[in-house]
Amino acid sequence: MTPDYFRTAGLTIVFGRPIDETDGPDAPHVAVVSETMALLLWPGQEPLGRCLIIGSGEERCTTVVGVVEDAARGGYNDGTYMAYYLSMAQVADALPQGPSLSAPIGLYIRTRGDPTDARDAVTDVLRTVSPDVRWVRVFPMQDTLDREARSWTLGATMFTVFGLLALTLAAIGLYSALAFDIAQRTRELGVRTALGAERARLLGSVLYQGARLALIGVAFGLAVAYLAAPYAQDLLFQVSPRDPGVLGTVALTLLTVSIAASLIPGLRATRVDPVAALKTD
Repeated sequence: MTPDYFRTAGLTIVFGRPIDETDGPDAPHVAVVSETMALLLWPGQEPLGRCLIIGSGEERCTTVVGVVEDAARGGYNDGTYMAYYLSMAQVADALPQGPSLSAPIGLYIRTRGDPTDARDAVTDVLRTVSPDVRWVRVFPMQDTLDREARSWTLGATMFTVFGLLALTLAAIGLYSALAFDIAQRTRELGVRTALGAERARLLGSVLYQGARLALIGVAFGLAVAYLAAPYAQDLLFQVSPRDPGVLGTVALTLLTVSIAASLIPGLRATRVDPVAALKTD
């Protein structure tokens, strides 16, 4: 890699330093390792200054000068892995075979504005680098990211659609059940009003009953979701199946619906004329 690689790729140096312009062919050979590599090779120890033996043959020491955050290698769900980065100016000596232009070489170029606007200019410059460069393909990094994320995006969209549909059906069912139950109590509430009960206390009783039933149902649903969460782990990307934000949003939505389902018909029932309610069979 060249000195600007980490900045171009958006990778953060955790500690130590990155590869820079001073790491030329005649300078001591250096390397930057990933966090996972530093943790696995030197757990609880200082990785800076450690010696890496790269390749075979002469055992020349390549000194670790920095640790960089982990990065995905071939896909979004690759997990962590060990990686080390060498200076392009030193790689010919560090690797036994040296770099070869016969193998594909990738360059990251950070542009200003829309990267597609620089496609032709970058292609023309790369074709003049070496007569060995016969084929150049320039494309925005977002194209690669979109291709890798396509299956995840589709899965997330389907999860969102079906999740919202299930939440909507649950909310409608909860509202209907509570509203029907309270409507059946219209005569009871009218009788209690006629006997001198305060409308505010009656409404509070109705809200308490609806909230209590909803809390029982939500608690049971959260328990089931918590126990079944591990089965959904492989379908998620960087999201815990027991994410408190998601579970809390669902619980809050259902509780809000239960309060609304109790409040609206409860207000209607407590405002009924007691005489009319008493005449209702």
